[in-house]
Amino acid sequence: MNIFEALSHGKGCINEENISSFLAYLLDPNEDHGLGTVFLEKFLNLKKLKLSEGEIKTTDMNNLDIKLEYQVNIPEKRYIDIVFETSEHIIAIENKILEKSKQNGQLQDEYNGLKTSDEYKDSNKAILMIYLVPEDKGEKFELDKNRRKDDYKILLWKDVIKDVVMDILNDETQGKIRPIYDYTKHTIKAFINFLNSTLNPLGFKCNGKNYRIFKYSSGKILVQEETENTWKDVKSSKAIVRDKLRELNLYEEGTKQNTRSLGAKLFKELKLKYAKKKKD
Repeated sequence: MNIFEALSHGKGCINEENISSFLAYLLDPNEDHGLGTVFLEKFLNLKKLKLSEGEIKTTDMNNLDIKLEYQVNIPEKRYIDIVFETSEHIIAIENKILEKSKQNGQLQDEYNGLKTSDEYKDSNKAILMIYLVPEDKGEKFELDKNRRKDDYKILLWKDVIKDVVMDILNDETQGKIRPIYDYTKHTIKAFINFLNSTLNPLGFKCNGKNYRIFKYSSGKILVQEETENTWKDVKSSKAIVRDKLRELNLYEEGTKQNTRSLGAKLFKELKLKYAKKKKD
């Protein structure tokens, strides 16, 4: 069972706030995952987080105070997903696991709000804004010229999975770090599988509406419909998948197939079309 997949459906669906909370849990050396500072240090030492000036010091990190949903108020009320301090930096992470949820100017507002907040306006620490996203679309961002050491980095989720999470699991296998608790290890693997599915949904149109389809590692199929700038699970997903396959001349009339098999067929076809389009 993948706990993330099990909780990702219906009214209790996994959202970006949940993913941010789990990321914060792994980053915090004081939590009960048994990783100590390993995840935190690997994350802050990612090549894509190399600073324009200086470096992020990861010594004496055991007293880290990680704040979730940190509120700033300029020019309007915003909530930064994760904020914490090192000896020389204030680090803010804005997490997006779906392109659809990006908001124009959000990170700029959060940066402006953070540097003028009551807690940090008198701090001499540099601010590092990290935009953790599925794909680098070159979002525009301007640093305060009067704050020479502040920095802004775009970080991809696939790099966090590959160069932090997978690296930790490989290090544990090779005996380079202390053995990881079985529960932590299994949860991390479930997290990887869930993210790989969530970060790569395939979109399609059917009957004039926008849909996206996920195929999880368990083989389970999830179809969601776009409604009022959000996504909702489709109760009649089999009917939608069947209609789309008919549109593509891939549905075999008279055959009895369940949602999983039909969905897998559609997912495969959409994946092939996407790969061909990308190649062209």
